[in-house]
Amino acid sequence: MEGDKKSVFQKGVRYALKNNLLHSVFSTRTNVLLHGLEKEANYFYLSGLLIGYELRSLCTNPDEALLLCCGNNIYPYYIEAIEISGLRERTTTVPADVMELSYIFGQLVWTI
Repeated sequence: MEGDKKSVFQKGVRYALKNNLLHSVFSTRTNVLLHGLEKEANYFYLSGLLIGYELRSLCTNPDEALLLCCGNNIYPYYIEAIEISGLRERTTTVPADVMELSYIFGQLVWTI
């Protein structure tokens, strides 16, 4: 992630961790109208909101382990959000190439 996109994404994650989803999504609209945020930057803000809100419920139970399974295209966003939300210590990551092989393996198993 480039610097400006990263900071906007981080802002979205932090906002989602403290606010409800409806209020958070509405803030995306006000970013463009009231704060002059470019549409591309607002995309990263919205991504931060959604990922942050997804992780929010995991912050309430410190005994739960987290398993991150995702492709390379969204991996840096999840890692950044996991860091911000304080979940890194209990997160195990499955590499994207292993994930892709598991898709193939899963399809083979179901067809046999």
